[in-house]
Amino acid sequence: MIARLKQPDDFYATAFEIEVAGIYVMQGLQVEFVEEKDTQTPDLHITHKSGMSFWVECKNRDTSNDKQSHDIWKQIERHILQYLVERRLNYQIAFFAREELRQAHVSFLKNLVIETIEHNFEPQALLRLPGATITLSDNANKFDLTICKLSELDVKLDSDSFRLPISRDQTDFGTFTCENTELDDGRTIIQNPRAIQFSYANSVRVQSVKNTFKKAVKQLPITGLGVIYIRLPINSWVTDLAETMKQIEQYLRKELSGKDNRRVNAVIVSIYYTELVESGAFHYPVYKPFRIVVEHTNPLK
Repeated sequence: MIARLKQPDDFYATAFEIEVAGIYVMQGLQVEFVEEKDTQTPDLHITHKSGMSFWVECKNRDTSNDKQSHDIWKQIERHILQYLVERRLNYQIAFFAREELRQAHVSFLKNLVIETIEHNFEPQALLRLPGATITLSDNANKFDLTICKLSELDVKLDSDSFRLPISRDQTDFGTFTCENTELDDGRTIIQNPRAIQFSYANSVRVQSVKNTFKKAVKQLPITGLGVIYIRLPINSWVTDLAETMKQIEQYLRKELSGKDNRRVNAVIVSIYYTELVESGAFHYPVYKPFRIVVEHTNPLK
């Protein structure tokens, strides 16, 4: 366990197992960490004082595909920002994805942005004025792209009145850059604002949880009894979170009924996200939990 905590690729998954184990220890139950084998095995074996026992499988979605998606996004972000800086352009660019990011999307989305800007905005195209906006989809309808021209080069903007046209409240990944100048009267002037953001469709998130659930079921003994914990990525799935969790719950209720997946007694899906709380002139982050619990209607006894 200590060795796994020292491995960057295993740290979050292992820490989640320890967190779940702590829940049962606090209730006075006996917890055994199951040794990993070549065959698929659950993570924990829990024994009640009465002698009744069950298995627990923990899946932390902050690993594998989620880290890969974030790494791919950072590549896309870096390429587009480099293009904007080199071309001395100020834009807000927003992506909406209907499938998970793959390495091939780096060059594809970069080229889509460049071609759209060069054809529709620069240098003397129809949408060359600040405030001009265009929204389009790729030919496969896997991505929506919205581009808005924010300002001309080096134009001074009052930070108090400047607002990004495309809301950044509901984004999974994003960045904003600009140049700041503090004036003697206390005002702040910004120049050359640039913003890039990315969000997934609910269907992508729900499908990833479906895949995670199916993998977790296979790691529980067919004789049961079993509980599955799924932790969603912190802060990166907050876009339309309530609707996403609603769809996940509907899916799990369908899977945990009748004769299907009877080895699974319950599934707990949770996420932590941060909200900024205002206190006088200060803002500080507060972690908030959001979770759903779905029990099987006809589990193994």
